[in-house]
Amino acid sequence: MFVKLLRSVAIGLIVGAILLAVMPSLRKINPIAVPQFDSTDETPASYNFAVRRAAPAVVNVYNRSMNSTAHNQLEIRTLGSGVIMDQRGYIIYQQTRD
Repeated sequence: MFVKLLRSVAIGLIVGAILLAVMPSLRKINPIAVPQFDSTDETPASYNFAVRRAAPAVVNVYNRSMNSTAHNQLEIRTLGSGVIMDQRGYIIYQQTRD
């Protein structure tokens, strides 16, 4: 088991070294541009705008059905929440059972 792990690590290091030697462009370090913010000039971040905009599209989905077996009938209740995705009324939701 340990030998297989060691062999896999060695192969990975060798392949990585070969790729770096053959493709020097992989060696360039490009720092990701992170925007700099001066917190003294800006207002604090808030979810208020996003919540006010998204809240009208959030829906609750309730469902009741009967599951009958040979001995009895069981009522199955499901509850979920979702979001109205477009003007045609399509809803994406996550359904859970009580």
